[in-house]
Amino acid sequence: MIKVSIVILNWNSDNYLKDCLKAICAQSFKDFEVIFVDNGSSNGSLEEVKKAYPTFIYVENNLNYGFARGMNIGISHAQGEYGLLLNTDVYLDSNYLEECVKALDCDSTLGCVAGVEYPWKNGKLLQSTYSSGALGIKLHLQLGDMGIVDGYTFGVSGSFPIYRRSTILSVQKMTGSFFDEMFETGWEDTDLRFLLAYMGWHTKCVVTTRAWHIGSASVGAAKRLFDKSKSYQQR
Repeated sequence: MIKVSIVILNWNSDNYLKDCLKAICAQSFKDFEVIFVDNGSSNGSLEEVKKAYPTFIYVENNLNYGFARGMNIGISHAQGEYGLLLNTDVYLDSNYLEECVKALDCDSTLGCVAGVEYPWKNGKLLQSTYSSGALGIKLHLQLGDMGIVDGYTFGVSGSFPIYRRSTILSVQKMTGSFFDEMFETGWEDTDLRFLLAYMGWHTKCVVTTRAWHIGSASVGAAKRLFDKSKSYQQR
C-alpha cells in the first residue's frame, strides 16, 4: 500500500501552484502518490501541470463543484494509508510528510495531524505563525495563547491536514461523505473538526514541521461566515 495520497484540488490556480508542486517533489519522504483534481479550470493550469508532471493521477471535473465535493471526489481515488488534503496555495517544508507520517505511525488514536501554519506573502515565506482564525478557534484551540501547542488539540489548519485512511472511512460510514458538500467552499473543515472530536479521534499539531499558506488565493466569493446566507450560517 502507498503510504500517503496527496490530494490537490485545482480551480484556475495562479502562479502559487508551481511552487506548491515543487515543494511536494522536494519532500524527504518519497512514498506518496499525487491525485490532482481539477474543478473545470479554464486558464490552462491543468494542461501545464499535466505536461510538467505526467506521473500524477488526474481527475478532471467538467464543473467547479466547490471545495467539499471536489475533495470528496479526489479522496475516492486515494489508495494511501494516509491522505494529505492540500490547497494549491500552500508551500510545504521539505520534512513535512516525514514528520507527519512519523506522528501518525506512533499514535493509532490520531485521526488527523498537520504542521504549524506560517504566512506566505508576496513570494516570501515568513517566520511568524498565524494567530487568529474562525471565531478564535485557531487561536485558542490550535495555537494556544502561549505559543504552539505540542500535543492533542481541537483542530489544525484545513489547508494541509493529513488524515488516517481509517478515519476517512469511519466518517464516510457515519455521514455518507467525508466533507459535508452542503458547505461547498468554506467552513467544511470546521464542521469536520467537531465531527472528529465527537467520534473520539485525536488531532495533533506536529511542531517539528511547518507549511506556508497564502490564504484565500482561490476563493472568489464570500468567505466570512457572516457573509454567507442565513441557511448556510445555520448549518
